[in-house]
Amino acid sequence: MADTANFTLAVFSDNLAATNTGQGGGVYTSDSALTFTQSIWAGNSGRLGGGLALGGSSLSGAVVLISGGVVSGNYVSASGGGLYAFS
Repeated sequence: MADTANFTLAVFSDNLAATNTGQGGGVYTSDSALTFTQSIWAGNSGRLGGGLALGGSSLSGAVVLISGGVVSGNYVSASGGGLYAFS
């Protein structure tokens, strides 16, 4: 079973994904089940998925539900300014 977490009114701002892969400046998840309600991703940066990067061994392993909220002003040097999904 995948790891699970719920976030309500969470703010992910001005973060930097500084690893070699640079995935998920605000949030990175691999094979997890996450729920975000009225959350904000703003001013985050990385190489892939400035705001949120999700994936892992298969996209069926990562389940992300976003209900309301804002994704704005995130920066990447490659792909997925706000959101990047991969497998």
